[in-house]
Amino acid sequence: MEAIVKALGGSLEPLLNALKEGTIKGIVGIVGCNNPRIKQNYGLITLTEKLIANDILVVGTGCWAMAAAAHGFLRPEAAQKAGPGLRKICEALGIPPALHMGSCVDCSRILTALSAMAEALGVDISDLPVAGSAPEWYSEKAVAIGTFFVASGVFVHLGVVPPVLGSKNVTKLCARRNV
Repeated sequence: MEAIVKALGGSLEPLLNALKEGTIKGIVGIVGCNNPRIKQNYGLITLTEKLIANDILVVGTGCWAMAAAAHGFLRPEAAQKAGPGLRKICEALGIPPALHMGSCVDCSRILTALSAMAEALGVDISDLPVAGSAPEWYSEKAVAIGTFFVASGVFVHLGVVPPVLGSKNVTKLCARRNV
């Protein structure tokens, strides 16, 4: 998180102000590795492109970062692909519209940042305009991390249906909790 705060000029204030003013619409954390059922990086890159084009800052960990770097999203010049609000913030701060937050097991850094933002705004994490996505996940680790995010109040999207459809009770529970 320290690197993100440093990139924002040493404070979360630029990000918080951009959210409060509506300059950016929200933040989405994208995580997860590639899934052999999906064309490699398709979900990771397509989602990143759509989000930044709609003024949503993307942060991510793990394999997503390799795909994002290969497609230029981790370079400040990628701000040209962002919507007008996100582009304005990126250009003012000299940052890309997608920020890398560490390896695949560093997802808790995203929650640490969200906790700091919620505390600064005096709200719960569930009140923040944020979401988490693992569009190409393939391991149980991603489901466990997603469950941790849901329990923390973050809306979670898994791009490939987890192997829970064999149990009506588990499916019902997951659907109710947005896992």
